[in-house]
Amino acid sequence: MPPSAQDQVIANYQAQHAALVAGDYDALAKLLSDGFTRTHFTGRTL
Repeated sequence: MPPSAQDQVIANYQAQHAALVAGDYDALAKLLSDGFTRTHFTGRTL
């Protein structure tokens, strides 16, 4: 059985977090669509 949509979203978010922590912006770019804006709870955007 394929992973659920929820499992796919969680896996993508975890991969985004790992790429951010590692400073791997090439990997992050592959995970996100063009024009995506991530806003930290402090208000800082990426």
